[in-house]
Amino acid sequence: MEDTIALIKAISTIVWPICLVLIVFIFRKEIRTVLLSLIKKQNGEMEGEKTPETQIPAPTLQGHKKVISQADTAKITSDDQLTVEACKNISSGKYFVILDEDKYEIKTIAPNGNINSLEKKIFYEAIENITIDKLTEIQREKVYKWIENIEPVAFNMRNVTRQPIDGYLPSYQGMLNNPNTEPSRMLAYIKSKGTVTWFEVKQYLHETYDYELTSGSMGASLKALETLGLVTINGQGDDKIITYVGPKR
Repeated sequence: MEDTIALIKAISTIVWPICLVLIVFIFRKEIRTVLLSLIKKQNGEMEGEKTPETQIPAPTLQGHKKVISQADTAKITSDDQLTVEACKNISSGKYFVILDEDKYEIKTIAPNGNINSLEKKIFYEAIENITIDKLTEIQREKVYKWIENIEPVAFNMRNVTRQPIDGYLPSYQGMLNNPNTEPSRMLAYIKSKGTVTWFEVKQYLHETYDYELTSGSMGASLKALETLGLVTINGQGDDKIITYVGPKR
């Protein structure tokens, strides 16, 4: 009897795993469907507990600086001062006025008044439009002389001339919209007289508004008025005759 019971136990031990394997094999599709359903349900519950990505604030990066390219540079304008293009020297942090540039070099007016072509790599990439009061006195005078004295050159194969002042005309036009600027006051005086000498114009501006007679600023303003077609100039020196002709039509 005991031998029979032992035999049955031995057979059941062998047969049970086989039966289990057969059951799994027979119902494998149903079992797979049930398992996938349970997994999806569990994943759905976990997603519901997460904070939506749109509610997570973006991290603030401390100390990060954007590299400014020329295209990003803000075009700062002023209606009471002349503005110039300048770049800042990496070593000194001082402004150098930009007169011209090519791929590798920039022709500049340095803080000491020297005009040289310098390598671009010694300057920050950003080109800034700054008001002329941010320059040294000698730089300002060199800018005025650059505007006033350089001879025009042929441009675009048409009956047009390209002068150093051309890049500054938008700034002068802005100042003409402000009656309290030097070019506006100069134009108003010339208009009131119709025809006047350069000596009289300078004396009026000096005595009325305390403008410096020795500064090139007045000469640059007169050059702007002439280039904009608002006045004509005949002669040279303090005796040259300035005539108001009004805006071009």
